[in-house]
Amino acid sequence: LIEEDAKTTTKLLSNLCGKKTERKLRPKADKFLHIFLGEPRRFLEFLKKVVEEVPNQSAVVYNTLLDLYLTVHLYHPSSSNQGRKGGGVVAKLSRDDIKLTPQQIEEREANFQKAMLLLKSQQACYDVNQALVSAKIHRFEKGMIYLYEKLRLFGEILQYYMETANHKRLIRACVNHGTTDPDLWVQALKYFAEHEEACEDEIAQVLEHIEDPKIQLAPLMVLQILSSHAKKPFGVIKDYVIRILQREKDQIEEDEKAIEKFQHETSTMRKEIEDLTTKPTTFMPSRDLMLPAVHFLCKHSYHEQVIGSRECPKCAPEYRSVMEIKEQVRQSASQHELFFKMLEGSNDGFGVVAEYFGRGILDFEKSED
Repeated sequence: LIEEDAKTTTKLLSNLCGKKTERKLRPKADKFLHIFLGEPRRFLEFLKKVVEEVPNQSAVVYNTLLDLYLTVHLYHPSSSNQGRKGGGVVAKLSRDDIKLTPQQIEEREANFQKAMLLLKSQQACYDVNQALVSAKIHRFEKGMIYLYEKLRLFGEILQYYMETANHKRLIRACVNHGTTDPDLWVQALKYFAEHEEACEDEIAQVLEHIEDPKIQLAPLMVLQILSSHAKKPFGVIKDYVIRILQREKDQIEEDEKAIEKFQHETSTMRKEIEDLTTKPTTFMPSRDLMLPAVHFLCKHSYHEQVIGSRECPKCAPEYRSVMEIKEQVRQSASQHELFFKMLEGSNDGFGVVAEYFGRGILDFEKSED
């Protein structure tokens, strides 16, 4: 039937596998794939209609449809009608054999857009790895990048842009995925450092982005990568070195101010404690205060019948809040799983360790012993 009347047969099979047939009696479309060999355009027509009407199809159907979207423009429209009648199989013309006509280029672009919609469709249950192979074979760049992202193969995206020398998109890929995988910036920096051209603008962009606290590449590693290639001018990294040194200087000054502040506060608190333990405290209660009175070391005084405990009513809420925070810190210091999880997920492991030292993790271990 497909040889004698391809159009009618295609319509018949589309209806048979589509909505016009009851669900119980409806056959799977993948059972008829072999019938359309040599009829790529009718094949595409059949699969498009079936998938639109009954999206619940096998991965074979979707992957075949994707292949047809990527290749059907390589077949001459007239070949599909003469392929079987002429006694042979319709030959696909590769890009190496011919130059595409304007009509074929237009058809290819339209089908590539449809292929992209197919890949992004939530209903399309295609095999991702097979789809990626098809996209690479047929140079379907947008689809290939999309599938790499879907599989989280960000390094492959970078490798593709390196092979095609697409520096602009290479940097954009690092910007999009470099926070998730900081090693992408290292690969990009090595690529530009090893490149025959100076690539000063590209290196400057990379250096600007890697200063982001979310990425935090060690300046020493950056300098080692760039200094290993003598052909690169120092001017490429001059501004980066100046910014790093200035930032370190500002951080040191800020830390010194914080240290000075904490030392002053500590000294003041120690003096207060010493005065409370070694010197008498003078209380100046209000003249309205009636005896018997209770005086607290915070220098608040109350009538004995007013207070219900041995705590100052005014200072007690703040005291309880401090004690609750202290207890929470002490308990968090004992949560070793949380500590290792934070240590693994943080870009500043030393900071996490220092924070847990401050929480008293060693004091907790000592109390257990």
